[in-house]
Amino acid sequence: MRSTSSISSVYEFLSRECGVCPTCAVLIVNDDSIRGVNGNDGWQPSQKDTRSHCSVCFGLMTPSYIKTIVMPKIMESMRPYCQPRTHPTSTNERSCAVGTPCQEQNLPVTINPNDGNFLSKDSPTVNIPWLIAVRAHAAIAASQAFLRDQTSDNSLASGFSLRTAEEIYNEIKGNVRSSIRSSLDSFSNMDQDSFMNGVVQDIDENGVHLSSTLLEEESGFLGIHLLFLPASLTEMKSKFNNVANSNEITLLVIPKSLQSLLQRNKQKLHQNHSRALNPRKRFRGNDPTLKQGGDPRCNLEFRVRSMFAESNANPNGIDQHNSSIKRFKSDDLISSESDEVVDGNSKSADRNTDELNTWSTLISWLQRSTVFEWLAEEARNGNDTQLATWFRTLNQTRALSFFSTHAATWRLPFCIRGTYTKSRRDVSQTPFFVPSSPSLSMTPQFAAKEKDHLSQRMIRKGISSVEEEICTPLSLLGCGGISNQNNQKMPSTAFGEGEDNVGATVYGMCKFHASGREDMDVRMLLPPPSVVTSAEKSNTKIIGRPFVCEVFDAHRLPSKLDLDRVVKAVNLSDSINDEISTTKENGEEIENDKNGWPRALVEPNQFYGTNPIGVGVSSPLRIVPSSSFAGLQSETEEKVKFYACVCWTDTCIHSDEDLISKLGCVQLGREEDTDGQSSLYKYPLKIHQSTPLRVLHRRSSDVRSRLILSLSAKRIDNNWFRLRLSTSSGTYVKEFVHGDCGRTLPSIQSMLGGRTDITELDCEGIAI
Repeated sequence: MRSTSSISSVYEFLSRECGVCPTCAVLIVNDDSIRGVNGNDGWQPSQKDTRSHCSVCFGLMTPSYIKTIVMPKIMESMRPYCQPRTHPTSTNERSCAVGTPCQEQNLPVTINPNDGNFLSKDSPTVNIPWLIAVRAHAAIAASQAFLRDQTSDNSLASGFSLRTAEEIYNEIKGNVRSSIRSSLDSFSNMDQDSFMNGVVQDIDENGVHLSSTLLEEESGFLGIHLLFLPASLTEMKSKFNNVANSNEITLLVIPKSLQSLLQRNKQKLHQNHSRALNPRKRFRGNDPTLKQGGDPRCNLEFRVRSMFAESNANPNGIDQHNSSIKRFKSDDLISSESDEVVDGNSKSADRNTDELNTWSTLISWLQRSTVFEWLAEEARNGNDTQLATWFRTLNQTRALSFFSTHAATWRLPFCIRGTYTKSRRDVSQTPFFVPSSPSLSMTPQFAAKEKDHLSQRMIRKGISSVEEEICTPLSLLGCGGISNQNNQKMPSTAFGEGEDNVGATVYGMCKFHASGREDMDVRMLLPPPSVVTSAEKSNTKIIGRPFVCEVFDAHRLPSKLDLDRVVKAVNLSDSINDEISTTKENGEEIENDKNGWPRALVEPNQFYGTNPIGVGVSSPLRIVPSSSFAGLQSETEEKVKFYACVCWTDTCIHSDEDLISKLGCVQLGREEDTDGQSSLYKYPLKIHQSTPLRVLHRRSSDVRSRLILSLSAKRIDNNWFRLRLSTSSGTYVKEFVHGDCGRTLPSIQSMLGGRTDITELDCEGIAI
């Protein structure tokens, strides 16, 4: 049976002679008596150990490192998410919404669940270097060598159980994470578990109210990630003036056997590093709008890699491009004899610095596969004695006794749901860009030369978009702004219109999703009173188009008061209770445009708000579970859509009765009079639609059956008339009117017996 004194001798050896901290020493020896379990207090060092360094964990697990280095980094990254709620005093809500968010105040950081600032269960995640596993394996080798030296028959060595390097690495990683989590919990002014279990109910009216479903799926919770990296070898060079070259400095950090392995695989490892610095473009095309994507943890690693690469390539702050040109020229020119010594010393110093930077990169981003390959070689070669000797020297030099610490905090995505209307024909649903085309004044030869260049230019269509009109106030006024600290690079414009932002992918973003879409020249309205009355008889409610805004990395979760202010900012209305009026219309109002074509006027009760851009949202907006977004499209596929349109035909229309008899429908404006339908009424009407010619380039060719559920019509003059219809989801209304060259049957054109076309189309709501 093992004695406690024998175990303590290994512990004291690791602590005194190898510079291992007490926590790591306990982890290396796999024994209950020293770990303090089963009622045992565990082994304690002979005297209080106050060291701040360790040959294995580099001091990561010391309380002083967590308190003085790690926590300030975390608090600084959390500051944008833990600011007090401030509301603009300006009466113009929209100017406050689209303006610059309030400056972050230098206030203490407090994790307040009342503001929706919960820590996710997985936070913090930590990424510690695999160099720790290398050091752990060396500590194991040193312990085994010490045990062999204690006895000649090797009996003492066989009585011990030591952990593997991977086990020690995972234990250190878990301990660091637990220590940081405990420190973070102390910054909360309320017990998070009690809050989530409903024990705490005293939420003020301006606080964030999350349902049990939202709490369970951690909507809008805070995530934290920490990246620890070894200090660069260039920094160590100034610490050890007696070390001559990069090879000797490298051996102060890693053993010679690992150095040899890295040397053999240097080209492959550099290729992996280059691929990490030059990721493939996520989205194709030249659309200049920002795209949401990526992961905050990967983006943090990318930014740190880029920072190290820039620092290594340009250590003295000299322009990297110019400096590389000068080095290229100096290598090609033949130096004079008087300059050979100076140039030789300079080149030698530069070469030594470049080698140090190369080794720093290989050691800092040491991969798990490389470490396991090295461990396998060590097991085959049996170099325990050399490894143990190298490890014992680390306590004398104390090389690389500190890390660089990098923290990232982000808010997990949450969803805001509502419905919108659009009362203009020059506003798209999302920012709409098309490739530019050569000017008509160009010669064919010049146009051919400019074709590739012009294809890179994108021209915007429309004055704005529904996405911009909703997401901008929601982001800035409702969520206090969207963080850009977790992007791969910081964009310079809100919607990526700068040349350096074309096609950029960001993490922080308000992402707009709608239940279907309408063309830019199609208005999205609410139904007129006659349709509302008809729908009420069948217990059907007709609303605007549903949408969900998926908000990534918001500064704060919006409260009910914040969302009410967003509605007012989008609608530019004094009241947020915009209800649909059901007062009966006196008649349809028609006016002629500048071309003399009739167009329908919209009643004020057919859209939300008074925004001159034409975009409005319903009240209230609300935070919903992620399942609401997942079912957004599937819900639309089962809904009934309502449309109105202005049409032209070359067939003379003599009267309303003539039009109604040919179409087999009711008179427009009398949809609620279902009892007055004649025996000629033919709806619901089943139609067959081949894939329209205008979308055939992006959709497979097929014949689809659709239903025209109801139809009403009204004559304007001999060649113009209006239609109002309801259809099953997926019906191409424009093609139903003009027939699409006979690809839709039956159609309005086939029923009238003459050429027919549509000049205006409105979507007048979606039934729920």
